[in-house]
Amino acid sequence: MKRKIIVRTIISLVLFSAVCLYFYYSLYQVYKINKSIDVSGIKLLMPLEEVIGKMSGEGKYIYGMGGFGYEYESEKIGIFF
Repeated sequence: MKRKIIVRTIISLVLFSAVCLYFYYSLYQVYKINKSIDVSGIKLLMPLEEVIGKMSGEGKYIYGMGGFGYEYESEKIGIFF
């Protein structure tokens, strides 16, 4: 009886760890990558309003397949969402 409880607890912990890793590992990678990115103060997963605020206005609108982007001539960058 006690052995079954221990085995179930271990299996539950392993499954919980796997689910957490599956859902949060990509966010952890973005956090690590954002430390080394410096493109006019823009970071990955930054909301549109923050990007427009940092870039002091909207750039040239770029149509995309499933998304869109803005091109800023002054900074010579294109940002896609």
